[in-house]
Amino acid sequence: MVSTACGDYHNLGLDTTGQAYSLPSPLHFSSFPGGAQQRVTEVVCGKEHCMLLTEHGQVYSWGGGTRGQLGHGTVSSEDSPRLVMALDGMKIIKIAAGGWHSAAISEFHDLYMFGWNESGQLAQQTNLARPAECFSAVEKLLMACCTMQAEDAALPRGDTEDTEVYRKHDDTSSVPPLPDPEKEALNCYTSSSCDNNTDFVMVQPLPVLVTISGKTAAECAVIDVGCGSRHTVCLTQGNNLWSFGWNKYGQLGLGDTKSRDSVARMVVPPRARQKDIAILRCGDWGTAIVTKNNKK
Repeated sequence: MVSTACGDYHNLGLDTTGQAYSLPSPLHFSSFPGGAQQRVTEVVCGKEHCMLLTEHGQVYSWGGGTRGQLGHGTVSSEDSPRLVMALDGMKIIKIAAGGWHSAAISEFHDLYMFGWNESGQLAQQTNLARPAECFSAVEKLLMACCTMQAEDAALPRGDTEDTEVYRKHDDTSSVPPLPDPEKEALNCYTSSSCDNNTDFVMVQPLPVLVTISGKTAAECAVIDVGCGSRHTVCLTQGNNLWSFGWNKYGQLGLGDTKSRDSVARMVVPPRARQKDIAILRCGDWGTAIVTKNNKK
């Protein structure tokens, strides 16, 4: 294996020949029935969903889709890799998967996002720009339910301010897993969530272009992207970092803990400014970069 990716329910692998695996079994897919399978160049996992990128720049997604993170225009889940048709008219060179959102970079260095926008992680305007104290108890409960695993829905939660309700799952859990149809029924979002004819975007089930407001064309050209639980960080040409989404723990690197639903330039440490950024990675609640010395 040359790379692996892990989610809550999926473990993916990629070997030297470009064969992708849903470990331990090989993945089989095609853009049309009976068509030849393409070589895979990248595999990524979110909490409940997976994506792969082929040698020809096509993106396939499958798994949980209840927050639009598969990019198929619905909030339905998929059992097997399905071509993201909205991205099929362009060549994609890089993909990333967050908790319940996804990102793709085109060969023209444009950034496309889709999925959950509850904290502004798609750089689309969201109603969570309001302070937590402005939400009613019913709204807080709804948001908390939307971040739970279905089998956790009846469990009390003490922290509704940030609505983060992750829990470690183990084999000793006394709560039996729900069948798939029941899990879908507990989802807070329905097809009506895909109607974005309002000022706020909570679920974006189709890829949307993200605008980077750099001063030059190079500053707007995205070359790498990372997705955390509910935040996104991207790297543009010229060593510029931009971030948006949830920021309770300072994961956006902006010098504060205020969440953003629009693209903001990251505050890069002085020592890092003089070096090239070689690696960008986002964890659930954090961000890391690795630098290398500039070529002389």
